[in-house]
Amino acid sequence: MKKILLVNPRVDTRATPPIGLCYVAAVLEQDGYNVKIYDPIPTRNGFSKKFDDSLRELNPEIVAFTCTAPQEDPCFAQAKLAKEFNPNILTVIGGPLISSDGERIVKNEYIDLAVQGEGEITFPELVKAFEIKKGFKGIKGVIYKKGNKVIKNQPRELIQDLDSLPFPARHLLDMEWYSRKNSMIRGCWMRTTSLMGARGCPFKCIFCASPKTLGNSVRLRSPNNILDEIEELKNKYKIEAIKATEDVFTHNLEWVNEFCDKIIERKLDIKWDCQSRVNAPAINLETLKKMRKAGCIQMEFGVESGSQKILNVIKKGVIVEQTIKAFDLCRKAGIRSMANFIIGHPYETYEDIEKTKELARRIKADYPEFFISTPLPGTEMYEMAKKNGWLREGKTFYGREAGEHITMECNFSAKELIKMRNDLYGEFSRLTLINYAMDPVFMKDIIMNNFKHPTNIFSYFKKFAETKSIAEVARAMEINLRLF
Repeated sequence: MKKILLVNPRVDTRATPPIGLCYVAAVLEQDGYNVKIYDPIPTRNGFSKKFDDSLRELNPEIVAFTCTAPQEDPCFAQAKLAKEFNPNILTVIGGPLISSDGERIVKNEYIDLAVQGEGEITFPELVKAFEIKKGFKGIKGVIYKKGNKVIKNQPRELIQDLDSLPFPARHLLDMEWYSRKNSMIRGCWMRTTSLMGARGCPFKCIFCASPKTLGNSVRLRSPNNILDEIEELKNKYKIEAIKATEDVFTHNLEWVNEFCDKIIERKLDIKWDCQSRVNAPAINLETLKKMRKAGCIQMEFGVESGSQKILNVIKKGVIVEQTIKAFDLCRKAGIRSMANFIIGHPYETYEDIEKTKELARRIKADYPEFFISTPLPGTEMYEMAKKNGWLREGKTFYGREAGEHITMECNFSAKELIKMRNDLYGEFSRLTLINYAMDPVFMKDIIMNNFKHPTNIFSYFKKFAETKSIAEVARAMEINLRLF
């Protein structure tokens, strides 16, 4: 029986489980393989476990990595360690970056082959081929090396029946850490985890790489299948809330209504949030009220910009008035709103950013977030940035923890973008901080955490001296709460 180590090269402290790896692990376990997941937990002294220790414990024949753009270097470093441990280990790499840049990634001397797109069918096929020494010719979705030549097989068809997949193998993760109270849903300090109820996105935003991996058509799990998984999460891990990770939860009005009806019928006590477009079919008052009755406490919208010019440049496919209406409807339905804004878009000016600021003031989102535009490989914006010479050297920017790692400078320098983003945080983070401060459970955990680790308090004063931002101090507190 082959022993397989699946690896999540951690680059942050978020408690978002690597669901893609867990799905692949579940399929492999069904086929009888001995599977482990290396997913180190962040602690105050680094990580809970070293990669070398997992190699020694399992002595795997196959080591497979999930890879986003920020994980590229850690993937290569750990693949090198795997080959040094045993040169005969088959090293495999998958994930979003492979679907956009797989042929380049496979050229790395420590990577044997890559899986493009969804891995639940492709990966077991290549494992079986490796077992019988058949080679990888003809296995759809695989990119591999033959001598010095990189061979890219035909792409794998998307999995249409998502209900046919087993639930993610979360038991292979440290669920004591993943099921602790966290702020995965902004302002809700609860035992929360993520769940994927759909795959694919039909829209054409130039900054998004999701369709490269999950396709342009929306494939939905059945409501009953999702609710069965939620019940398992509640019973097994005492989960109190679910963060739905699909891009287009509200895309199919009939499906949303059925999902809510099923929750109500089952009397399933669960809080949840979801992502939506402001012009999605389900963004109407009647449906939003039903979602609220079914446990939806928050909706997350990709607003991006308050400038119609910029919305057109990034091919968002919405108009500003639709954004205003969506946030007004959420308020009427009693659903809190989260607005994600991006600055640093191609051709954006100070005037455009001022319009974004004006829109943020108008919609009054309960939880506004501000990001800096990032040209991910495989996106239209990446090609645009490469063509126009906007790319900067250095590491890929990652979410809010960007530091100086801004990867694109168009009309503004990296320093200007960081200052503008911090100014936006300063103006719009007050309500977020007040909402957290009013949560007695969150405040109790903050006080106990600081009592247990008194050096935290000094670090918060230092953070404030450096940033002059209460929002950044609050973010540092939140990160400390995640650490074991």
